[in-house]
Amino acid sequence: TPSFMVHPEKQIYRCFGCGEGGDALSFLQKMEGLSFPEALQQLAARAGVELPERRFSPAEAKQKKELKHRLFELNTKAEAFYQTILTKTAHGKSALDYLHARGVADQTIERWGVGFAPKQRTLLLTTFLKNGEDRSWLEEAGLIVSDSTSPSTGFRDRFIGRIIFPLRNPLGEVVGFTGRSLEDRPEVPKYLNTSETAIFRKSDYLFGLDQAKQSIREHNQAVLVE
Repeated sequence: TPSFMVHPEKQIYRCFGCGEGGDALSFLQKMEGLSFPEALQQLAARAGVELPERRFSPAEAKQKKELKHRLFELNTKAEAFYQTILTKTAHGKSALDYLHARGVADQTIERWGVGFAPKQRTLLLTTFLKNGEDRSWLEEAGLIVSDSTSPSTGFRDRFIGRIIFPLRNPLGEVVGFTGRSLEDRPEVPKYLNTSETAIFRKSDYLFGLDQAKQSIREHNQAVLVE
């Protein structure tokens, strides 16, 4: 609005309508519902500024940052892979029919990045290897696991025959996945999560927080459901 003023030289803003004001960090915090460290991280990445990490040498900090970047990148590719299987291939038809029968709309599937891991035991592995990905990185990301019954590779996909839900950090980055089995067998766990990695520890995350955080802050209230 005309009452919203930005002072580039001083790097501050002021809204004379509602009384809000501050710098670039506080603006991003309020607009995106971020904490101070999250806003600092996002602005630093946009400006190409390296943020020092405490308790690590420069070499260790760089290595840690590169590791996390690579895992986020692989998870993003895996999310697209699973969703393509669900929505655009015959492999995903039964899972898509199941979701529709449960009242899950296509818009919801797209918004939340829902996908499907088919029963083919090495489909993600072989597809990613053909696209130039390294097997060790796929294992590091928790997308594949060792399997002695797979003689050609010694590995298989972690998620097989499961509806896939991406798990995101508060910045919206995919840190891992949870897979819901379509089989009703007691020896098969109903839900299976990504194993712990450099970017994922199950107890650190609440599903959907990245999309709900701004509303939670605005209303000072959250509703948690199983």
